[in-house]
Amino acid sequence: MMRRTSQACSRGMTIVELLVAMVIGLFLVGATYSMFLAYKRSYTVTDQVSRMAENGRFALHLVSSDVRLAGFFGEASVYNVDRGRNLGEVSNDCSGVAAAYDLDNYIVVAEADDDGAALGCIDDAVPDTGILIVKSVLPQRLAAAADENRIYVATNRLQGVLFSGDDASPPSISATGDVPNGDYWEYRFVAYYIRAGAAPSLARKVMQFGGGQQRIVTEDIVEGVEELRAMAAVDGDGDGRVDRVLAPDAVDDWTDVAHLQLFLLVRSVEPEAGYEDDKTYSLGEVDFGPVGDNFKRTLLEGSVALRNRAW
Repeated sequence: MMRRTSQACSRGMTIVELLVAMVIGLFLVGATYSMFLAYKRSYTVTDQVSRMAENGRFALHLVSSDVRLAGFFGEASVYNVDRGRNLGEVSNDCSGVAAAYDLDNYIVVAEADDDGAALGCIDDAVPDTGILIVKSVLPQRLAAAADENRIYVATNRLQGVLFSGDDASPPSISATGDVPNGDYWEYRFVAYYIRAGAAPSLARKVMQFGGGQQRIVTEDIVEGVEELRAMAAVDGDGDGRVDRVLAPDAVDDWTDVAHLQLFLLVRSVEPEAGYEDDKTYSLGEVDFGPVGDNFKRTLLEGSVALRNRAW
């Protein structure tokens, strides 16, 4: 009797019990895997949106910081800065009002053509996207113009001189010098545009020394920026209030422009399955979309005061 009980207790699982256990196990594994995939997808989407927003804020801050300096040439008006010294040629320079040493046009807003070209120095832009050029000096007084590979401006309240650091006889800022009681400043040229590629990106052209001369080179800044646009807020009567907002090509006198309204459209780097962008984005006078693709987008706007309008 006791032997029968022991045999009954030691009997293993039946096939039915084993199959039931396997089904339950597979169900639990499947549920866990589904939760993992959902979490991973949610994390990926959140991460892409966060990166897109962060890229957009950084790009807007970068462009705004340079626009805020547009026309700043130390104490002097840009129109009193002499460009007559022998500065040499700039390789790959922009043309017309966009030329690196054309200081009178210290802010230029343009648009790439259907082939992605513009201003004689850009040939790799996304077609029909905006371009913004700013010319100024960096906001830091220098004791000396010591780097022969850089371009400088010597200014006081009445006059200024644009010159190269390798000038054999740079303008003196002594009390009896070429620019009496003046200061040295480093000159800066920057052209922002949307560069074509696997993903569009915010790029810039800057002036840099190389090959024995100054040249215009390209730097990629922020991936995923799809469009850059600007509108001009005009104070025509000088009362400190904006009278009207115009497209840049409708501005007759840039000294009347009190603010520049900036628009940046940023998209995610990777598409999101199951998402369709059917929105229309308004960038001043330009509308973008609906595209109908699988990329998420965000539009950032900012207004920058042009504090250094020439007089």
